[in-house]
Amino acid sequence: MKVSKRAVVFFSAVALVCVASGCSGGGSSDSGSTKDGAITIDGTQPEVGLVPSNTTETGGGNILDYMWTGLVSYPNNGGAPKNA
Repeated sequence: MKVSKRAVVFFSAVALVCVASGCSGGGSSDSGSTKDGAITIDGTQPEVGLVPSNTTETGGGNILDYMWTGLVSYPNNGGAPKNA
């Protein structure tokens, strides 16, 4: 199978870009981060592990809200629930 030089150059450039982007450790402005293994979202951390049935505090609840979507969502105007 003969491969053109353009294809080799193109795929080499794509591979280089993928490797370079995977190695970059630029700053993050996300609301969630990990520092020393701790999960922090919106400045709060969970007091216990992130087990949905065992998380009762606000910090863990905020993180669980970011991680999982419920099956239905409830509109603010009091309308009927909608599938998520």
